Amino acid sequence: MWAAVHLASVKDAEGRIEALYAQKIDITERKERELAQAPLVHDAEWLSRIRDALDEGRMTLYWQPIVDLRSGEIVQRELLLRMVSAAGEIITPNQFLPIAERYGLMAEIDRWVIRKRRGLRLKAGRPSSTSRLRRSATRQCWQNCPAPSRRRA
Repeated sequence: MWAAVHLASVKDAEGRIEALYAQKIDITERKERELAQAPLVHDAEWLSRIRDALDEGRMTLYWQPIVDLRSGEIVQRELLLRMVSAAGEIITPNQFLPIAERYGLMAEIDRWVIRKRRGLRLKAGRPSSTSRLRRSATRQCWQNCPAPSRRRA
């Protein structure tokens, strides 16, 4: 049981306490509602962070080489998505992608990754084909994604 206790004193004309009044209020229902809403509040805070990161260009990609252990040669590169906090800290995908998936932001994130990857390939003098882009972070299809609900100006 959760309870809030309020105390008040009754004073005489000279300021001496004549009586104390105490009231105990059961706030169990309120606390249960707060506990039930806590995951929603957590998700809303993360949604705001993800939305801000997308709008403010605070997503970033890293190339990770895949090396053939026999030859030591780089045989492939894996593209890794990270979010950068407003304070500049790197946030790993396990912290933000589950919420992005749950609330429908993955299509927009996928489009950002594809556009960014194309830009990186063009800077490197390579064709901008996405045919070899493999996605491991999301279960959604990126080829026929609906238009984003909000676009950055």
